[in-house]
Amino acid sequence: MRALTAIVLALVMLLCPNVSVAETGSGDPKVALEKFKQAQKAFDSKDYERSLEFARAALEATGSPNARLYVARALRELGKLPEAFVEMERTLRDASESAKTDTKYQATRDSAAAELALLDQRVAKVVVALAEPPPGVKVELNGRVLSAPEVGQPLPVDAGEVVVRAMAEGAAPIEKRVKIAAGATQTVTLVFREEGQAAPAPTETTDTKPLAPKKEGGSLRTAGYVLAGVGVAGLAVFAITGSMANSKFSELEDECGSKRCTDPKYGDTVDSGKRLETIANIGLVAGGVGLLAGGALIVFGGSKEQPSSARVQGTPGGGLSLSYARRF
Repeated sequence: MRALTAIVLALVMLLCPNVSVAETGSGDPKVALEKFKQAQKAFDSKDYERSLEFARAALEATGSPNARLYVARALRELGKLPEAFVEMERTLRDASESAKTDTKYQATRDSAAAELALLDQRVAKVVVALAEPPPGVKVELNGRVLSAPEVGQPLPVDAGEVVVRAMAEGAAPIEKRVKIAAGATQTVTLVFREEGQAAPAPTETTDTKPLAPKKEGGSLRTAGYVLAGVGVAGLAVFAITGSMANSKFSELEDECGSKRCTDPKYGDTVDSGKRLETIANIGLVAGGVGLLAGGALIVFGGSKEQPSSARVQGTPGGGLSLSYARRF
């Protein structure tokens, strides 16, 4: 999956032109521009640590969405996907706002949108929900203390086991561990109880009757799920960039009517629309191929039959969890 996703990402970066840093901060513009050029050069040379260092220096001096784009890209290549997702999301938001008054940010916005769609399939998201939280509550997600605005919002994390802890004066601390797959979002609800109050004993349903048998798959079926994931990512790119391309062409129709726009002032809009249309077509092809090939492998890649089972189990936090186990 990562190989095919990298191909789509490389095409997106090739089709979107290099961006330049904006002089919006209080730092020395010449120094900031030099740092930005160094960040681009280091990124192209696959020296992502140095690229991140230079891009952050340029971002601190200017606040430019273009510098933040390279911060996000370097973090992604270093495997820091949740941080990369946050920075890419911020890049898209800032570049979209700046593009309303300055067309040079349109390329940054388009690149960030396409790359964010691919990142969305590689991270998991968790929503921490507090039921009647006591005053002074502190919530940690994988050891990081969450700010008040982050509670109740989907937060990107690495796929796999996620540890959520909550503490408050006069209440028993809570800890929950859940596993979240890449591309999935899961809500973790925390219910406080008074300190000293006994936690409910874990209970389990007596009915563990196997459900309908499922087929166990081998390496072909695993490959099918990987290809299907790539297909979903490709279609996400198609949906986002296709919508942007339609917006560009609608803008040209409003300005020029049914005639071809020949005024040079529309050149950037035409070029941007063509780039988005090309990216959308690439995403559509990659998505269609991934889903078709992955679906075929999923359907025909299994062999043995294994039962599935479901159970309801009490949790130390005082809630109930439903688990469903099956074999592929």
